[in-house]
Amino acid sequence: MRVTTKGQVTIPRNVRESLGIVPETEIDFVEDDGKFYIIKTGEPTHTEGKFNKFRGIATAKNLMNGILVDSCVLLDLFTDDPHWADWSESILEQYSQRNTLYINSIVYTEISIGFTQIEELEQAISELGIKVLELPREALFLTGKVFLKYRRNKGTKTSALPDFFIGAHASVSKLDLITRDLSKYKTYYPQVKLIHPEQ
Repeated sequence: MRVTTKGQVTIPRNVRESLGIVPETEIDFVEDDGKFYIIKTGEPTHTEGKFNKFRGIATAKNLMNGILVDSCVLLDLFTDDPHWADWSESILEQYSQRNTLYINSIVYTEISIGFTQIEELEQAISELGIKVLELPREALFLTGKVFLKYRRNKGTKTSALPDFFIGAHASVSKLDLITRDLSKYKTYYPQVKLIHPEQ
């Protein structure tokens, strides 16, 4: 090994593992008969750097406390639907208190019909605290399988329905789903927990 111009040297991995030396471990050099030995003098101490507050932020609780919101629920709100706006507003308010509300690109596309400018839509979802998630590839794969099942059940559509993508996303990411459209979700994604008006 070679000492740097700053007098530093890298402790070999096998030595670190043998002594239990990890980042922030306190060590010292002890002289004995002209030879120097490395000894561990203390356990690691963590400094409060800018990254410290993010330690453990991606806990299972944080990841699992998300809820996917179906297009129809947001459209109820944005279009002030005379029958469903009150319920949709109430349920979104209720679940946003302790959960992160999510949509994906499919929902984003469907709710965009209520806006003339993308900036208006972006502002709306931002003020509602809604985050946009990417569709995992596993969800896309599952969507294809569900569509095949739909066709075998004599479904007439020639391409996968938006609900298939949304349901697959909820299933793969283990997210509850706020929706009013129950039939296809109950039929093809019975494993997804639905939050709906009939509860």
